[in-house]
Amino acid sequence: MSDLNHDLYLRHLRDNPSCACGSQVEDAAHYLLECPLYDAVRETTILASQSHRSAKDLLYGNPALSTHVNEDIFLSVQEFIYLSGRFAA
Repeated sequence: MSDLNHDLYLRHLRDNPSCACGSQVEDAAHYLLECPLYDAVRETTILASQSHRSAKDLLYGNPALSTHVNEDIFLSVQEFIYLSGRFAA
């Protein structure tokens, strides 16, 4: 669970699951890989050090990859979340 609009909608805490960019659903895949509001941050974090990954790999890692690569993915996602400012109070 997150504070993305889709998760809040599923928990009956938002009236709709849409994103501020106009997408009908703001879920993890949209936020991490698609939302144009975060293109610049995505380019310098998630996409800078890794080839294109799935949202599942970004959230949970990939057992087929080395521990080092999974750690790099984790750190790039953490940096993306921080720099995006999406969850700032």
